[in-house]
Amino acid sequence: MKRWLFCVLMLMGSPLWACPDANITADRANALEAAGSFAKEGYLCRESYLPLSISPEKPALIQVNLFAGNAYWFIAAANASAQGVRIEVFDAKGKPVAVESYELPLPATAGFTPAQSGPYILRITVQAEGPVCGVLLYCYK
Repeated sequence: MKRWLFCVLMLMGSPLWACPDANITADRANALEAAGSFAKEGYLCRESYLPLSISPEKPALIQVNLFAGNAYWFIAAANASAQGVRIEVFDAKGKPVAVESYELPLPATAGFTPAQSGPYILRITVQAEGPVCGVLLYCYK
């Protein structure tokens, strides 16, 4: 049985879709390129993505339901005006979860294998002069 990841974006006072399609297409291409590395390691990478509008003062918060024993990698890519994107993961009680990441400025990555099934929160932050467009996608095995 395949296990699917369900995402719910919790808006933090800014519209979800405030980005031109051209920006999203480029961000998605960057994220898919990074996802190719995970596919070579046996991960299944979803081609679908979640568009994001992120600003330094309003990070994107995304709730995901994860299954214990599955390994996950989350990839967030943002447009060129972003100087740094970061993905943090929190458990259902709000405690930070230790994740692995690749030391690349863009896209940001966060990988881990949950010990318990249930909801987790992804917080995606950005260093930029103002709001930026981005996308989130994930791989699992």
